[in-house]
Amino acid sequence: MINGMTASENNSRAGYLDRDTLSQTAGTLFMACLFAAKGLGSSDGEPVFKLFLVVSFLFWIAKLVLTRWEIKEAIISLVLVLFSAVSYRMSGEKGILICSMMFTGMKDMDLKKAFRVWTPVFGVSCVITVVLFFLGIAPDWTSPRYKFGMELTITNLGFPNHSVLSISYMVLVFMIIYTYGEKLKKWMYACMVLGCFAVFGITLSITGFAGTLLGLFLIAFRNRIPDAATAAAFPLCAALSILMPLLPPESAVFKAFDKLFNGRLFLSRAFLTSEFITPFGIRIYEDKIQMDDFYLDSSYVSALAFCGVVTALIFAVIYEVGILRMNADKDALVSAILITLLICGLSEPFLFNTSCKNLSLLFAGAAFYGKRPVPEDPDRIESEEEVFPEDTVGEAGASACSTPGRI
Repeated sequence: MINGMTASENNSRAGYLDRDTLSQTAGTLFMACLFAAKGLGSSDGEPVFKLFLVVSFLFWIAKLVLTRWEIKEAIISLVLVLFSAVSYRMSGEKGILICSMMFTGMKDMDLKKAFRVWTPVFGVSCVITVVLFFLGIAPDWTSPRYKFGMELTITNLGFPNHSVLSISYMVLVFMIIYTYGEKLKKWMYACMVLGCFAVFGITLSITGFAGTLLGLFLIAFRNRIPDAATAAAFPLCAALSILMPLLPPESAVFKAFDKLFNGRLFLSRAFLTSEFITPFGIRIYEDKIQMDDFYLDSSYVSALAFCGVVTALIFAVIYEVGILRMNADKDALVSAILITLLICGLSEPFLFNTSCKNLSLLFAGAAFYGKRPVPEDPDRIESEEEVFPEDTVGEAGASACSTPGRI
């Protein structure tokens, strides 16, 4: 008997710690696979992405099995995943299912510890893609593009397209700041800004460029961001994305915003005012139109079209609750990153598709479930009080010995 417990009881306590550690490890590896896949420039449907997705799915299953669930949490998570699976079956788009996996996989996760793995994995994967591009191995999508009244040459540095490269750089900057923020020097932030201009120079992608600068600005003044702004960011961006395209096309407001978003309002309107909006999604590009005819750049409209109204509403409610709980933690840095990503989602589809770059899902998911404290062991506390009664030791010793440890 050790510390008043039998050998089997001690093994049980050790198993508790091991289970929590394994759960954290499985969750970390789950997202590490997805970050590696996207950092390497793979897209949905490619063999590399399929391989990483299968491995990440196995780690996600392991994470769910190893995690300790309350009945309410398990039911909510099951509903979210099942409805997402239904929408995937109806639409053929697995983006919402992956987003649900990212959200539910964050239960009881120590994100600070996990990002110390995810950030290097994503960063090194991106560097590998760029190196392979210059070696002539990664695909070269260099092409002319008319911008600012001129014909300019853009490139992707091995990524699927110029927008993916720009968004990837923005997300990597946010991951670095979240992971190493306290250790970063001013010159490092200056290098991030210079890198932002360099990426814009070769991609001419405005959303990623503006998003990076906006994010750095909000991060610099993050302590001035009101809680209401964080809480309202998602519903406001979603409402703007869905309601603005429904304005009369001939109105001055519609024309102004359509020009601001480079014609995206007109394209969104084509989906919002047709048979594309269904309860659980529809195979738009396979059954209705060709990819070259129309494309959706709004994260919110694409989620509504591909997921369907029912699944989109369920996901939106749970997502917003996670954001509100995250907001209660008063983490100004996370708020700055979240607001930036949600604003960028107005003109880029990366929030709810297979890009796996919506960091706000990770923050909101972790906050939605909360970090479960390790239960105290009353038997151990009682045994310690018997070995070291308060009347036989000094005040400091009694305080130390009577303080329960984490089991």
